Amino acid sequence: MLYIKPIREIVYKDVVDFCDNKNNEGFILEYKRDFPSNSNEALAKTIAALANTYGGILIIGVNAPNGEPIPPFEGITFDPNQKYEERIQSIVLSHIKEPVFPEVKVCEPVSGKTFIVIRVAESHLTPHRVVNNSRIYIRTGQSSTPNAEATWDKIEWLASRRKKSEEFREFLIKEAETYHQEAFQKLGINVLGSNYFAILTLRILPLFPQDPMIKYKELENIEEVIRVKHSIYSFPEIPYPFESVQNGVQRLEFARIGNKQHPVEGDSFKYIHLNSFGLYLYKEDIGLLNQQKDQEYRIISEQKSLNYYWILISLHQFLKSASQYFKRFGYWGTLLFQTELFNVLGINMRHPSSRLTESLILPRSNLKWERKFSAVLLQSQITDITTDVMTDVAWSLGANSMTDKLIKDYISINFQ
Repeated sequence: MLYIKPIREIVYKDVVDFCDNKNNEGFILEYKRDFPSNSNEALAKTIAALANTYGGILIIGVNAPNGEPIPPFEGITFDPNQKYEERIQSIVLSHIKEPVFPEVKVCEPVSGKTFIVIRVAESHLTPHRVVNNSRIYIRTGQSSTPNAEATWDKIEWLASRRKKSEEFREFLIKEAETYHQEAFQKLGINVLGSNYFAILTLRILPLFPQDPMIKYKELENIEEVIRVKHSIYSFPEIPYPFESVQNGVQRLEFARIGNKQHPVEGDSFKYIHLNSFGLYLYKEDIGLLNQQKDQEYRIISEQKSLNYYWILISLHQFLKSASQYFKRFGYWGTLLFQTELFNVLGINMRHPSSRLTESLILPRSNLKWERKFSAVLLQSQITDITTDVMTDVAWSLGANSMTDKLIKDYISINFQ
């Protein structure tokens, strides 16, 4: 599917098949019969309108006078002297403010013909302006006038829609956190208490959630979609079935060796929460409690620690699981990804780049890292995204010697 397939993997036949399926123009799709020869603003207007509204794709080389693609689907004549991608980027940079960075694929020509696919993500920098930075366009969903100049009320709508989506996003995050705490409360445990440490949170959801991405009942059997199978283990290591909650599902797996008030070495939990608006939350404790006891099994000393590589493993596998999740339901827009460590102040961490027993004392109690990227990028560049986040994590934890190469080598050895 052109909306979610990695851009570099799109080929000529993909576009032909897409058109054969009679995908009509609308809010997120537009066709152009020819590459604009002298009207660069027309191309810029379409790209800016897509970015201002819901994102989408523009396909050059398809005749669709009334919005419906008309065969034969052959594309435009391929000119080997034309640098199509560079020209599109030049048009965007010179005609759109703030800049938009679409994905562009010029398909390998067949019988001297090619298609150009331009994929634009929904932007968080709206409104984007064109025509000497003076006009703002949005998608109308109508084939006759797919792009319309925004009136002042529409411009206000753009800003308002973003704000409402951001507020709704924060509500979804807070709601999921509440479900997590209440799942423990049913067990009579305060998971936020000081006895619990080194809690890793991985959270991903659409940057601008609006409508349900899927029906909540479809989440009941989602385990086969999100499971990442590995030769040694699978992720997430949580037994099923899920428990239904409002607009979604959750599951808490908890192993307790200590009592409710005093967790001991061996206590652990894993928690997962998904909802129909695309939020995917995963939590686990990654701390290790080493206790020394006397002959009567009384605790005489404790040491709290964590393994840097546990963060890396969970992060990489979670992103791969999330990639499968969003691909399954056809979401390809911009995502917000957050990584958090809770209650880690003073915890010992073995130096990740050393085989020695050297350890680091973590400098803060709560840490948070955040990234924004498209679902398409997530599917094609998981290693790069993981490395980018883990480099920040290593720096924040004092493991400054953890280079991109060391992180990528670890991923390559263990997950490729």
